[in-house]
Amino acid sequence: MRNTIFTSGMVLALTCSLGAAQEGPSPGCYQREYSQSHLNKHPDQVARSLTMWIRDQQDGEFTNRFAYLVVDFVNQGHVKRAGLGAQRLDQSLICYTNSGGAGCSVECDGGNFMVSNETDSTMTIATDYLMVGEVEGCGGAIDLAEVPDREVKYRLNRVDPQNCLAVIEN
Repeated sequence: MRNTIFTSGMVLALTCSLGAAQEGPSPGCYQREYSQSHLNKHPDQVARSLTMWIRDQQDGEFTNRFAYLVVDFVNQGHVKRAGLGAQRLDQSLICYTNSGGAGCSVECDGGNFMVSNETDSTMTIATDYLMVGEVEGCGGAIDLAEVPDREVKYRLNRVDPQNCLAVIEN
């Protein structure tokens, strides 16, 4: 099932890149850091902080929208049980808009997120499968979903682009 969804998303992303106006989530820098109190109340949550930079990239006459996601994983939930907690990992995603709305996908069936709500100051993303971190081959090392295959939402705040640059450079 995921391959079909990913392939459809990729075809749509490539089709969208042929037009002048790029589709997908709104470009910008988005961040969220969760307090220890919040994490204690949500023991399945795997992300301590998220930083996401969505931007358009020109490639000749085509413009494509990409998201770059950096996650500081906490040592709890399924990542702790797998011995993978307390790491900072990143992932690049290709963005698109389809009948379900705006979203971004990881290549090679590494999952995706969809934008479930967006305002001028926040973006809420929803995923039930999104692999983060480089591995040998495709996909990623850790699933961002709190419980794999169960939807989780992360509300990120729009922040100054310098915040994304500071995280990416580290």
